[in-house]
Amino acid sequence: MGVVNNVYMRNFSNKPRVAYRVQILSLLFLPLFFVGACEKESITLTCLPESRQLSDIVSVEGYADTPEEASKLKKVTISDKLKKLQARCDNNRLVDAGGKEIRFYNLQYVCGGAAPPEEFVSQQREEIAALEKKYTLITMTCNPGGIPYP
Repeated sequence: MGVVNNVYMRNFSNKPRVAYRVQILSLLFLPLFFVGACEKESITLTCLPESRQLSDIVSVEGYADTPEEASKLKKVTISDKLKKLQARCDNNRLVDAGGKEIRFYNLQYVCGGAAPPEEFVSQQREEIAALEKKYTLITMTCNPGGIPYP
């Protein structure tokens, strides 16, 4: 900022002066930042399906062997996902930032326990792929606790 200081930031007495213009602009835009931050923190959507709640678990990062360990795992909620997608209601439809409708899908055959037949797994993959072409899909875990099945 040396060149800028020498050319633009000096008054006639050759003493540097404070760049008030930058301070004024930052004060003007600061409230806008806080308004946007507050809107994204508290999400309320009237078009969320009745069968869903914002606190429902979408996924769990990791696995645990005991309930105590499971309580420490990071759980991603519907609220977290909708904030990330910048979801909103549009004509009573839940849509993402781009206007694509959001749908929920319950995973069924990837939750642990005995391995399901391959035909069920491939059928679920095909179903998910078909839905993702038309919708933004939020796949709901069938193991919200994060504890592996025996």
